[in-house]
Amino acid sequence: MRKPFTIPAFLLPAYFPSLDGMRALSITLVLFAHLSNPFKVSTAIRNSIVHLGVLGVQVFFVISGFLITTLLLKEKVLKADISLKDFYFRRLLRIMPVAFLYLLCIAVLNAFFHLNIPLRCFVGATFFVANLAYFQGSWYTAHYWSLSIEEQYYLVFPLLLKRFTRKIHLFLVFAILIIIGLRTWAYSFTFPDSALMRTIGFLIYQSDGVLIGSLMAVLCFKRKLPLKFLERNGVYISIVLPICIWLFHSGIIGYDSVNPAISCVLIALFILCCMICRHSMLYSLLNHKYTIWLGRLSFSIYIWQQLFTSTDGKFGPFTKLPLNLLLLAVTSYCSYFFFEKRFLLLKEKFSRPGSPKPEIVNRDLLLPK
Repeated sequence: MRKPFTIPAFLLPAYFPSLDGMRALSITLVLFAHLSNPFKVSTAIRNSIVHLGVLGVQVFFVISGFLITTLLLKEKVLKADISLKDFYFRRLLRIMPVAFLYLLCIAVLNAFFHLNIPLRCFVGATFFVANLAYFQGSWYTAHYWSLSIEEQYYLVFPLLLKRFTRKIHLFLVFAILIIIGLRTWAYSFTFPDSALMRTIGFLIYQSDGVLIGSLMAVLCFKRKLPLKFLERNGVYISIVLPICIWLFHSGIIGYDSVNPAISCVLIALFILCCMICRHSMLYSLLNHKYTIWLGRLSFSIYIWQQLFTSTDGKFGPFTKLPLNLLLLAVTSYCSYFFFEKRFLLLKEKFSRPGSPKPEIVNRDLLLPK
């Protein structure tokens, strides 16, 4: 007889510790990369800074995959089903209001300040296909590539999770292996220069993170991860893992075709370690009230930062330090508290609350507070 699908006790609360702190770390890496664009540095330093920015997005991807999959699995366990309608409404209310508000703002600015944003860039950002080459070409919408990857993934993944819950880990592993295989082919052989293959390349670019985040959530529910080991040795692991992440992510060791997947696996373990190892200084830092506050604003900051980190000179001193950072802080704060929160409150109406029964809780994973 198969064991029931159970909820690990550390995932029972509605709020998961350290995730907002990890979001704060992610947006800090992205901002550091973008704010440094105007400075003249060596090619090696510039490449390292670019790697930091991409690393920040990868952390976002892993968090997103882990959190969304965890919430869907909890709903599946508690309600014996996943409401796709509620999921898509929640996703729409979280992402689209501020994403479309930003596009509206830069459309107005484009008309008055001649930002030279092609129409195809607005189309790509609006329909979340900005990760495809045809819809790229402007700094002001360039960051929508990451939103596009996530929205394309979440258009399909919940359907598969609803239908094949117990076998979903096989799909995730297969998808990760396919991505690694395509990258190995691209780096090792002559990759066919066709529209189809270029499209596939853009679709899978940096998508390891969201897949591996989802896989980590599934493995937690299946009790296949050494959570007790991570908790007992979290202080040391949280020191070693960031070093290993950087070594693989920057390509200092390993191979280009598999390094993104390896670094995302290490990021996933690092995030998990930061969630369950509550006696470390890192846990305290990630869960400090100001860190949490920055993490909650991270999506707003990510959306608006592209406007204040442009280097085309269209806005003069408003895109130069420290004024641009101050304007970004004010804009993100106002965007979140006076606009986005209205939709977040509405989003709660599509949540499916429920209390777990004792038999669906894995008491072995009840970690001490």
